[in-house]
Amino acid sequence: MQVLRRGTSNVADVVRKAVYAPGRRSAGTHSDALARMRWPLICTTNYDDVYLRAAMSQAALARRRDVPRVRGRSEDDCRSVLQQLALPTGELLWCLQGFLKPEPFTVELGKKKALLDVLDSLAPGADLSSEIVLSHSEYRSVTHRMPHFRRCFSEVFRSRSLLFLGSGLTETYFRSLFDEVIELVGPSSRPHFALVRKGSLDREFMRSHYHTMLIEYEADKDQGHSEVGAFLDGLVDADRAQRVRSQAWGWKVPRTTAPVSGAIDRGDATPDFTIVRAPLLLRRSALRPGDIVGVSCGRKLDRPMPGSATSDVLKKELEGEPTWRSDYLVSWAGSEAWLRGIVARDPDILKSREARSPGAVYAAFEQFLDDAQRANKTVALVQLLAAGHLKTFESWMSLVQMARAYGRWAQEQHAKGNALLKVVVYLYRDDDVLALMNGGYLDIAENLEDAPMRLFLETIDVTGRVQRQHWMIEASKSLRDVSSFGGLSSSPAIHVLPVPGKGVEPVPFRHIADAPLSSLGLVSGSTLVADYRAASISAAEARASAT
Repeated sequence: MQVLRRGTSNVADVVRKAVYAPGRRSAGTHSDALARMRWPLICTTNYDDVYLRAAMSQAALARRRDVPRVRGRSEDDCRSVLQQLALPTGELLWCLQGFLKPEPFTVELGKKKALLDVLDSLAPGADLSSEIVLSHSEYRSVTHRMPHFRRCFSEVFRSRSLLFLGSGLTETYFRSLFDEVIELVGPSSRPHFALVRKGSLDREFMRSHYHTMLIEYEADKDQGHSEVGAFLDGLVDADRAQRVRSQAWGWKVPRTTAPVSGAIDRGDATPDFTIVRAPLLLRRSALRPGDIVGVSCGRKLDRPMPGSATSDVLKKELEGEPTWRSDYLVSWAGSEAWLRGIVARDPDILKSREARSPGAVYAAFEQFLDDAQRANKTVALVQLLAAGHLKTFESWMSLVQMARAYGRWAQEQHAKGNALLKVVVYLYRDDDVLALMNGGYLDIAENLEDAPMRLFLETIDVTGRVQRQHWMIEASKSLRDVSSFGGLSSSPAIHVLPVPGKGVEPVPFRHIADAPLSSLGLVSGSTLVADYRAASISAAEARASAT
């Protein structure tokens, strides 16, 4: 490394030639088994894209467009890791020692081949090859000269239960990071686990000092690790097996009118808004009187289109093409009494992917509730909206918007003295949303109350320094109402995280200063970023001028 650093060679290119053997790129690895599970955060000391390619291949085979996000040791990337801890959506691959620039590759999808662009996983303009460290002196330099990296690692080590796999726990690099965490803030309250070759580590020492339980395996005669693959396959099977878990969540929406003095409320104890871990049954024979079904539909130009799985079932139930009932609702001849198609797309935008937005989910669901109420329905059975494999924003944002729409609508019905339509939302194969529900990361009660949004505001100044604030603010307020952005002499580039739609890019502040926050795709838990760096402002201004 000393020779390479002192010479004219590109270190990343030299390492790439040493790491990537062209004849073995298609060979299977243990990452193929590892990628079959959903890991919200993967911390890796590898420079290669082996796990990333395996995860993208699994997503393509499952017809998901999810791409793991790759981040490094910079301050911006460490903030992304901390944001992932606060709201673990999708997968984030945290490269602790740099990452070689990946190359596109193809994956077999039946009789077809799909080209997957691995670069989609990197942040715009990111080059993590410059962060590669190889020698002991470079490990030491990274550890001691980057306090933001050490503190981020400390938060991960203390707040998550980690599985160490092929991570070299015998190295002093890792031990020194663990020791600093334990010395400053005490041992982790969560247990860690390590899959290691038998006899390579002291079981009692790792348990007592690092709260890490060893899972030992015997090495093969040729020093291979075939038992690792068997363990990972068993872990995947156990994760997918039937076990004790929350099957449903339910909430009551309180009435705004006060009860009669001294009266006992003997009302219906069943929840008003329920989330169920199950597929929605689309058979008329399975419904009870008063039930109505809402299925999520896309749109191609002006033609509503149910999802592929829904279409296969509906073909057995319905005949003919759907017809529009309103901007967001469709129905089929002969099924108006029990079925609606909900098209959560902005009606003024013809391209379906560009028309998807959190605001459209809110408006479409509110319109569906009104329609069901007029039809004198008592229970609505609904799919999660705009959450198919072609979704352009996180599925949890759809659930939050549906809850907010129902909460406000229910309060209006209570004020009018109307009986309340109950809603059951069915989550099926929505692993991200289910994980957030199980972990308690989504406060559905807060959204049903239509409470002010909880937002994180990040201001990035011209030097790249970040100021982060927490705000509670009404969705109807504008950017100008946020004091941190008010009275600005210059116009920062504004963007939202998570990104609320396909192709949504930073916009100059002055172009959207008076727009309501809800129109920007913000929901509770979102981060609103104001970037004052010249490159961001210039790019945003150029796009604004072009449109």
